[in-house]
Amino acid sequence: MSIDEISMRKGHNQYVRVISDLENHCLIEVIDVHKAEELTEYLESLWTEEERLNIEEVSIDIGAGFARVVKPVFPKAHIVYDRFHVIS
Repeated sequence: MSIDEISMRKGHNQYVRVISDLENHCLIEVIDVHKAEELTEYLESLWTEEERLNIEEVSIDIGAGFARVVKPVFPKAHIVYDRFHVIS
């Protein structure tokens, strides 16, 4: 699974969160939430606790603050940082 953010319009700060299933190459949801608490609640509403416990990996941006959301929602998942945001 991947949690990312994209701008709705270039040059504007109108970001939405994009949740994707990387294994099946499909979009799960595009949501307009901005606070960690709102994103946590929304993700918890998409899957049962059992389903969330079975998610093994979540890809996220390094700086977007998604790590603090992933840990409580998907406690067994390994966090994989999106390679496009890693500077070597």
